Amino acid sequence: DHRLRIDPPTFDWQMRFLARQRRVVSLTALLDALDAGRPIAPGTVVITFDGGYVDNLTVAAPILARYALPATLYLPTGYIRDAQTQWVDRLYTMFASRTRDTVTLDEGQNWNLADDAASAEAYAALCERLIITPRDRREALLDDLAAQLRPDAQPPRLTMGWQQVRELVREHPTFELGVHTVDHVDMTTLDAAQATAQLADSMDELHRETGVTAAHFSYPYGRHSPMTRPIAAASGLRSAVASGSEYLLGPGCDVLAMARIDAPACRTLFRFQTSGAYPALPRKVLGRA
Repeated sequence: DHRLRIDPPTFDWQMRFLARQRRVVSLTALLDALDAGRPIAPGTVVITFDGGYVDNLTVAAPILARYALPATLYLPTGYIRDAQTQWVDRLYTMFASRTRDTVTLDEGQNWNLADDAASAEAYAALCERLIITPRDRREALLDDLAAQLRPDAQPPRLTMGWQQVRELVREHPTFELGVHTVDHVDMTTLDAAQATAQLADSMDELHRETGVTAAHFSYPYGRHSPMTRPIAAASGLRSAVASGSEYLLGPGCDVLAMARIDAPACRTLFRFQTSGAYPALPRKVLGRA
């Protein structure tokens, strides 16, 4: 899905700018400073990636190495184990290469995708539906959508396998690895036992496959709740990132619910949001990040 992607030239400019104009630290270094009660200098930035995409290895890692920048990568271990393309990219490809223009869901919802507004509405509704659907039922829903849309193309393989993750660790040791559950599932839709298993199993699999003991976690889709935070705390994790608007971190902040900024392609916004001035201002003024 192009909405989730930054093109390589833009990413290269962003990393060059951060290397020259900002203070980029690893997530572990940030936590060490917070634990010690040290103030965080304005313009301090941590770089993170979700999902385990192949281009984290083939595109992002070489650019980061060029500018000697550390980063953290959060892995949904079930998708890495199967080297399976994320559902959102499969859905995007179905819409982009469809040969049929009607979609009907079992609740009686239906859309005529020949209408651009209806197509956008359908895509958004299906994304929300798939976010809260367990992985096995996602597969059934995606199969049903494929049968209705009859796409004439398939997405390329976009997700790393464990061999590529190990290559990343070996060739780019400044990349820290964290976890992103097993099935990239919205943890707020699970009961406590299921949420605990998603986190614990992903940590176990990461250690088994790479030897890395996970210290960092990203809530899928940024969604967390009063139930999920104690689970993250009990797991022994040092940090977790989530949706929110408190982007400025300092002593006393909640390290198990740290907010992140989606890196904007606009250079002016990028400069402003990494300055440490008031990164939430564009959202408050413009209604967007």
